[in-house]
Amino acid sequence: LLCAIAVPFVAKIDPDAVSLLYLAMVLNASLFVFNLIPIPPLDGSHFLKHAIRMSEETYMNFSRWGFFILLILINVAPFRKALSTVIYKVVGVFLEIANLIA
Repeated sequence: LLCAIAVPFVAKIDPDAVSLLYLAMVLNASLFVFNLIPIPPLDGSHFLKHAIRMSEETYMNFSRWGFFILLILINVAPFRKALSTVIYKVVGVFLEIANLIA
């Protein structure tokens, strides 16, 4: 978000630096979206645990397989495509914020 806010100001000073800010926005959005996947060990699993009132025992059993599930999902093309679509939608929101400020 800070990069999106900085884009209009940096564009006036150094237009080449805008691409660096764009890359920073993509990286931050990627980490944000990836971390919200509801599979342990990611933070999204805690939201899932509380949203469906999962017991601690069930969560621990699910956590045991979470890393393997994550590895499989990362290597499935439709999952990667969906993940990249969500990431670029989040980046689009950041760019809209930058356009509102400019």
